[in-house]
Amino acid sequence: MKSPKLSPWFILLALMACVVVASCQAADVIAVATETPAKPVTVSYGNLSMKANEYRTFDDVWNLTKGDLTLSYDLDLTGINSNIKEQTAWTSVGITGGAKGWMSSGAPRTLYQDPKAEDWVDKHFLKSMDNQDERSYDATSPIVVSTPFGTYSSYGLWFDRNGIDPQQLANWGMIDGTTYNTAGKYKIVVTFHAIDAKSGTMFATVNGVQTGFYTTSWLNEKPDIYPAGKSIAGDLTKVQVQANQWTPSAQFGIARLANITVTGFLAAGAGK
Repeated sequence: MKSPKLSPWFILLALMACVVVASCQAADVIAVATETPAKPVTVSYGNLSMKANEYRTFDDVWNLTKGDLTLSYDLDLTGINSNIKEQTAWTSVGITGGAKGWMSSGAPRTLYQDPKAEDWVDKHFLKSMDNQDERSYDATSPIVVSTPFGTYSSYGLWFDRNGIDPQQLANWGMIDGTTYNTAGKYKIVVTFHAIDAKSGTMFATVNGVQTGFYTTSWLNEKPDIYPAGKSIAGDLTKVQVQANQWTPSAQFGIARLANITVTGFLAAGAGK
């Protein structure tokens, strides 16, 4: 039996159909290849010498719901001092705008410095509103927030600028050049995380040390809650980085910020 002879028109139409199918498949491949997830960007804000009651907000707008925002900087508190009432200048670096949260750093005990004793001079703690202290800490992980559990028995909040009692060198968490003998200079990293569009957390390290709390009183061992962080709330789709120094008087000196760097996801329309 002979095979039916195909019309030239039929052959042409079949070839055209194959070309169309192949083109569509290629277009699908191209479309899939271009649908890549957003990538974090890193922005450097350089150095700042903070004046008394100076506020600085950087222009870039960040969206925490796309991914974590990591803020790092070097802080020099050697120019900061205090008085007998432990009043001092406080330097704050963090986020503002849709939501607020920041690291507050000061030197309320510069009058009590003994190179042979444990005398915590400089303090660094997280805040999400004014008039808060460490008792407001309420996050045990980036995604877990509870009722506030912070106490005045802590680790990773207070730092000693010079030496300590030799008998305390072996205490848990004592690190030369990190928790003591700091010379008033610190490397700070704050990581902001969005749980959803309206709530999130922030955790920090100071000289690589995380914050922790003892639920009753200090013990020579790892804190009961470690690491510890704080919750933040607001519109986490649009925040900006800010830095400021509040002081009751210019006599308390100035702090110096260096290498201010942010890694995160810019909000729509805020690309560099």
